[in-house]
Parts: sequence; structure tokens; C-alpha cells
Amino acid sequence: VQWQGDLAASSLTVGAALHASGDSAGALAMYEKALALNEKLALAQPEDVIALDRLARSARLAREAVDDADAPPRRRESE
Repeated sequence: VQWQGDLAASSLTVGAALHASGDSAGALAMYEKALALNEKLALAQPEDVIALDRLARSARLAREAVDDADAPPRRRESE
């Protein structure tokens, strides 16, 4: 179980890096991976509020990546 939590946390970190670099599709893939892992962990331990918090965070970040992917491209200030 610990390794799954660690993998989910790492997936969120990589997703954040991809999101910051403008790769919304890559970020979404990593956030969805984290979401699936965190969902599995939360279902196995529904009384664990930390697991539920991680699940909620994964879902929020995945939603943000979807929203960013759907948004029109941003213009750089130098343009």
C-alpha cells in the first residue's frame, strides 16, 4: 500500500511539472494515474482522512488540467 501512495505522490509531482511547462495533456495523464491510485487507496481505507484528502486533491488537479487543455492558448506578454 505504501508504494502505491508514493507512486501517486510522484505522479502528482510529475503532473505539476508538466502542467507548469504547458503540457496539459501530459499533466492530465499523470493526474489521472494519481487519481486512480488514490481512489484505490481511499476505497481500501475509507476511514483514512489523509487518503480521502489525497483523492480529492488528485481529482481537483485532474479537473484543472482538463480545464486548461480546453482553454484557448495564452499569449505571451512579449508577443
